[in-house]
Amino acid sequence: MDVSYLLARWHFVPEKLTAFGFHADHGVWTYAAPLGDLGVELHVTLTENTLTLHVYDPDMGENYLPFEMPNDTGAFAAAVREAAEAVVRRLQDECTVQADGTARIVAYARAQYGTETEQPWEKYPGFCTLKTPENKWYGLVMPVPAKVLGLAGTDTVTVLNVKAAPEKVVALPDGRHYFPAYHMNKKHWLSILIDSDLPDAAWQELLQESYSLAGGKDWRGTAWIIPANPKYYDFRKGLEENPCITWKQTGTVRKGETVYLYSAAPDSAILYKCRAIAVDLAPESGLKAKRMMTIAKVEAYPDDLLTLERLKPYGFHAVRSGRRLTADIVAHIEGLVTAYKNEH
Repeated sequence: MDVSYLLARWHFVPEKLTAFGFHADHGVWTYAAPLGDLGVELHVTLTENTLTLHVYDPDMGENYLPFEMPNDTGAFAAAVREAAEAVVRRLQDECTVQADGTARIVAYARAQYGTETEQPWEKYPGFCTLKTPENKWYGLVMPVPAKVLGLAGTDTVTVLNVKAAPEKVVALPDGRHYFPAYHMNKKHWLSILIDSDLPDAAWQELLQESYSLAGGKDWRGTAWIIPANPKYYDFRKGLEENPCITWKQTGTVRKGETVYLYSAAPDSAILYKCRAIAVDLAPESGLKAKRMMTIAKVEAYPDDLLTLERLKPYGFHAVRSGRRLTADIVAHIEGLVTAYKNEH
């Protein structure tokens, strides 16, 4: 279960994670512990950009899938979710501190849109630009003196500038939460005071609108299928023993994008869904690759679920090299997965 959206508010403290029972390996933090006397284990994986939960059934030797299915109302599944949520609350209480305004915005933009912020002005190191994959601005985060917004005091406050519909640019400014755009076109942009009692959901909704107005596409719909040959590398063992592995980078895979690992014959099926957590890495000595990437396992699939035969209606007759997937293919894949989960 991907709960990366929680990183928009939480800042994890490494020392506290260690005390909680996490182990770190190359920037990936992992935690595993039994869930009470339920006979299953909670596995948590934390990276800079992702936070995922899985419940593992040691008797079955596989993940307990009903945990990730909200429509499963069985008593045992409900008990597992309740126990897992209790651990997550402990994790928040014991291992995190409240992120400041800028950190919350940056974390949310990264998790929601795959955005890596930029600090383009040396004179203003605290200013962060938010850009769509097409390199269009949809946000600007600025620490500014309160007085530039007409507020009393000498404090520095966090402001988020967003694009907005003309009627909102006129109607929203109230001198408390919303203001005419500071340092930007006041006909099309709006300033939001983050250091206030404004709920995060309010600025997140406006940031979504700004992303759309800037022409941003849903990056989470962007995915790749990449072949893996079990004759040359036991990737099953690699992904079962480690939360992430390093892989030859295909094309223009971006950080945060989905990577489906397709196992060649005799499997001839997609066996894993992963997420790229680091890209454009230098290859290790001796490897014939221009670039490498680190991928983290999101979930594993049964061998007979996402077979080549089931992918053929979408033009798959062989998977010999990595390719970008269209939204309809991803929807087909995820539809098969959802149907399987509902049946099991």
